[in-house]
Amino acid sequence: ELETKRAIKLKELELVLKTKSPVHPSAADVPSVTVSVSLPISAYTPSPIPAPRRNPQESQPEFDVRQQIALVPLFREISLGETESKHIRILRDTGAAQSFILQNVLPFSEQSSCGSNVLVQGKVKLAVQAQLPVKGVSLILGNDLAGFLLIEGMANGKEENAALWGKTSESSDYGFWLPTHAIDGLLNTWAHTKLETDPWWRVDLLKVYRVNRVTITNRFDYASRINGAVIRIGNFLDVYSNTVCGVISTLADSATATFSCGGMVGRYVVIHLPGDEKFLTLAEVGVYGYLAGNRAVGAAAIQSSTFADWFAEKAIDSNRGFQQLNTTCTSTLNESNPWWRLDLLDVYRVREVVITNRNDSYAEQINGAEIRIGNSLENNGSNNPICAVISTIPAGESYNFSCNGMVGRYMIIRIPGDREILSLCEVEVYGSLAGNLLL
Repeated sequence: ELETKRAIKLKELELVLKTKSPVHPSAADVPSVTVSVSLPISAYTPSPIPAPRRNPQESQPEFDVRQQIALVPLFREISLGETESKHIRILRDTGAAQSFILQNVLPFSEQSSCGSNVLVQGKVKLAVQAQLPVKGVSLILGNDLAGFLLIEGMANGKEENAALWGKTSESSDYGFWLPTHAIDGLLNTWAHTKLETDPWWRVDLLKVYRVNRVTITNRFDYASRINGAVIRIGNFLDVYSNTVCGVISTLADSATATFSCGGMVGRYVVIHLPGDEKFLTLAEVGVYGYLAGNRAVGAAAIQSSTFADWFAEKAIDSNRGFQQLNTTCTSTLNESNPWWRLDLLDVYRVREVVITNRNDSYAEQINGAEIRIGNSLENNGSNNPICAVISTIPAGESYNFSCNGMVGRYMIIRIPGDREILSLCEVEVYGSLAGNLLL
């Protein structure tokens, strides 16, 4: 289980492949192998000054993976262990449903392991291919094995409850106790159903998320009423068609329990209480994760200048800044042609970009901003083709911009003109690896 309230820039995945006896399956086979994944790098809590980012064109220096570091490249060649260990290069692809491995990396055996800090262990399925679409990569870690490993860095360690902008409903309303009371931040109000068979409460997150964890806070009296409630996550309105994340066996008065959901995918989070003559009451519900398929998660952000602590990374922290702007949004200084740039770390066909504007009286600052996509860093990336021009985005709103499969590694947002300020609360990028026929 990975949970932290500290800011984590990026995670490094370490995979040790130890062989026992040679086995060479054909590329068409999908063997069962023992895979262990670990995070040898402990959580890093940054100082008020962010760790410097390197120019993407510069080569990355070698370093000891056992050291605590502020920034780890997504691509990493790791040499570990003894003579039976292997050098591999891993790509953690948040948009890949399945994991792929090069045939020449095998064989595995039942002795394969990574020692301590195991996050994935046991028999798993890896698709074996003679070649992978990304040059130099030996293993593509898809969401089937590592969907829960990539937990995005949160600005100042403050995660945002995705349920807060969702739409709530429940099987019935008991008086004025409405489903919205479970996300109002108050412990003296709660969602409350009537006495009925199999009561339920649901939040529609409006988009598909990978849910890392769900928190439940009980009411301050009649605590036993919640005993046996089931938490489900999925894409179905039918309660029982969704997958179980956890069961609330018991929860004390006003207590909060956290349930790890391991990156389960779904638009709906449902809490239901099986049985006859049941009341379901919920004081507060929290849902924490990241948008499924968002290529901005885990990418590298930089901007032309930084106002105070409104760092570039805060536009990709999965926090839209509805509660506190300065901890979750970016801002440049007042300058000529301010820009913000995202390095996707590979070349993508970008289908769509989603921009969330700041939720205050300065929302007009984004007016006229250009969204550009391409592979050039010339003029800070501002020479790349334009996907769209943002005429306006109302305060606190998220607007979608279609880029129709434009190809590029870099996505740049730039405001042309003198004495301009560029501020962004969240940027999402959706698309697929360019030329990738497997994923």
